Amino acid sequence: MKDWQEVVRLYEKDRLFLGECASFLQRNISYEIPALKKQIHKTAQSEEECSSKAESCERKSREMMDKYRVECGKLGVKGNDLQTEFVQLMQELPSLFQSLVHSILDLKDAVTFYREFVTFVLQRDGAKVDCLPLLRHLIEKGNTTIYEWRTGQKPRSVEAVLFEPEIDVHHEAAVDSAEATIDFSVDPESALPEELSLDLGEGNIDWGDVGEGEWTHVTAEDLQEAMEQPEMVDIVVEDSGVYVPEDQVARGNDAMNLLENKETRGMVIDDLVELESFLNQRLWEMQHQGDTVLSALVLQNAPVLVQKHSEDALRGYLSLVTNVLGRFLAPKLSNLLLIRDSPSYLNRVVESVKQKLKTVDNFKRKKLTWEQRQTELKRERAEFIEKHALIIRRTKELRKQLEEEISKLHKNRAVNIMLGDIESL
Repeated sequence: MKDWQEVVRLYEKDRLFLGECASFLQRNISYEIPALKKQIHKTAQSEEECSSKAESCERKSREMMDKYRVECGKLGVKGNDLQTEFVQLMQELPSLFQSLVHSILDLKDAVTFYREFVTFVLQRDGAKVDCLPLLRHLIEKGNTTIYEWRTGQKPRSVEAVLFEPEIDVHHEAAVDSAEATIDFSVDPESALPEELSLDLGEGNIDWGDVGEGEWTHVTAEDLQEAMEQPEMVDIVVEDSGVYVPEDQVARGNDAMNLLENKETRGMVIDDLVELESFLNQRLWEMQHQGDTVLSALVLQNAPVLVQKHSEDALRGYLSLVTNVLGRFLAPKLSNLLLIRDSPSYLNRVVESVKQKLKTVDNFKRKKLTWEQRQTELKRERAEFIEKHALIIRRTKELRKQLEEEISKLHKNRAVNIMLGDIESL
């Protein structure tokens, strides 16, 4: 106790404590309080930025989820189990094909008009132009097998091609590393034979009965003279015909129907585009030419079927063709057909759609990270505010003590230390 009293006495000797207290007071006012206030302001700004970024991640997550639902809606799936739902959708292809055939039946008048118009323009007397073959076949006979379209007769039986999609159960490419390893090792003793020999024979070429004196020089005039003599030209054209199996059984591609096969389906789409282009062109001509003399002279000898169609009729035809073409090119049908043509495409479609879900999860993780950072900044800001309030309170106490001690030195005169408004710091 005496030691402590001695320390206090020495500390108060020559008013040493006043200088140190004044130094503390000056440092708090000039550095400590402004630094704490700056930290509070900085953490508040960072907290707002974290909140803004968390809201942005939440908004982007909702937008990407909406895109995922829209994409699933276009593909005709719910999105719960994509691979299973796509495989189930494959069972709807026959009904989709049948629906397309029914819609193509509505194009019968448009196809007939186009054929009559082309036949008239090309002046084919008694023989109609063979245009839009696939569309006409679908209208007349329906979605038959390729065998029937190719040969013109129905098969006795059909060996259907089974659809077997390549489903990845774990949605990952699980490859056995042992089976996927290629053995590049070569046994030097068994790699090559002991002796490699090549028998070329006598090396003579049999030129037939051509002798040395039988070569003849042929000029261009000789060739021209030979071509002008019909008796010297003997060309026989054999009919290649159409291959028809003896058992009349449709196998492989022949067993597929017209809309199921990729090539014939593409031909149908080509026919639709051709018909659509013709109707657009013909409608434009009628709108810009009207009933001019030239138009009347050109079409006066045309069949009644060609002359009677008005602009409204053509617009109706064009609307039907555009609708059918749009159904052929719809994302749902296009993806199902791609899966049907290439079963491995199923995994690529699933991965493409699920990529949006992965993006949603990434945004959610980022949002959680920003929220955690925002919570940490709130705690830091609360600590800075508490420390700021404490140092202001202690600074006021120190100023009051200094005023009292200085007042004692000057016979209790009133002393005021002017430090400005500490609260504003």
